[in-house]
Order: sequence, then C-alpha cells, then structure tokens
Amino acid sequence: MTFHTKCQPVLSADDITSHIKTHFEDLLNKEGKNQPSQGSGWTLSRVRRLVMNFSQYHPLKGSSFVELPKWVKDKKACINVQNTDNFCFIYCVLCALNDPQIHPERTYHYGNRINDDIFQGFTYPLSLSDIVKFEKRSQKGYANYPSMAINVYEIGKKMTSTNTERSLNGKTTEKDDIRPVLISTFHNSAEKEIDLLYITDDNS
Repeated sequence: MTFHTKCQPVLSADDITSHIKTHFEDLLNKEGKNQPSQGSGWTLSRVRRLVMNFSQYHPLKGSSFVELPKWVKDKKACINVQNTDNFCFIYCVLCALNDPQIHPERTYHYGNRINDDIFQGFTYPLSLSDIVKFEKRSQKGYANYPSMAINVYEIGKKMTSTNTERSLNGKTTEKDDIRPVLISTFHNSAEKEIDLLYITDDNS
C-alpha cells in the first residue's frame, strides 16, 4: 500500500528537514485512518521506503501561440488558442470561462473582453507570481468574474522503472510527461478551476 502527499514549493532558503517532517506527519495521519480500529482491516507492519521527488523550478512566462506536441494534441484534452500577441494567459482564462463550442482556439471569441478590468495592472506575458496575484484578485468577485483556482503544468521528462516495483537499482527510461509547476491553493473554494499548460519552442 502506498500513500502520496501533494506537491509543495521548496526554496533554496527553506529548511528541507522541516519539509520532510511535515510530509511524513501527513503520511502518518493518512496511514492512521487505515488501522483496524477505523474499519480497514489493515495493520501497519513496517515502512519500506520513503521517496521524495524534487523538480527544479524554472521561472515561466507564457507568451504567444506554440504548436502542441502531437501526443498532447492526440489526447484532445487541451485547447491551444492561436493568438499572435503576449496575452496568451488572458485568452486561456476567457476560453475556460466562456467555453465556446465552435473553434474555441480562435481569438475572435474573446476580443471584446480582453481589456476587462480584472486583467489590468499586470505585465504580459504573465509570470507565475502574477498568476497567484490574479487568483487572489478573483477571490473578491472582481468585476463579476467567478473566483478562480489556476493550476499550471509543463511538459517534462519522467523517469520510469522497467521493473514491476520501481527501484533505485532498476533500469530506467525517460518519456514525455505532464507535470505540475503551480498548484492552486484555492481549489477547494474557487467557483472555477482552470488548468493551463505552459509550453515553449526553440524560439520562445
């Protein structure tokens, strides 16, 4: 049986030991809910392994249209708005809110709202820290917009073991994977949750 904890940002000035302690306590709390006294029929015998994964943070700034990789397009789960300016973030938010059914990738659906007050006061393309500020602004019911929780993902390499049980001694291979960069803290309270995919090409 395995238990997972949520991704958390760790800065170079942070106390890593404190992060480990917090996550371990979280795991123990989850395990405690699976004791026989809670009706699970399970008893903890031992902890075989504690795995902590780190992904290096690279400051992101979304910009203009970039073609999606084929394997992402084939999933038909991502709308890639075809803008030619630096307002990709605005188009993506409006696309998620308006949900147009015909050619949602075309910017004409959103042009009349791109200058709404809620988007003012930021430098575009938007940075991750400004996305957090935008989220906080939306929690106040700003300009009749719903409160929003915004998650940002990127495409990266995922190490996978060829063994049935992933082991440090097992052979590993790399494959493209979508991983979180920013997970909103408002996902339990926001009226609308939006997932954004940050991608780049060699020229952006």
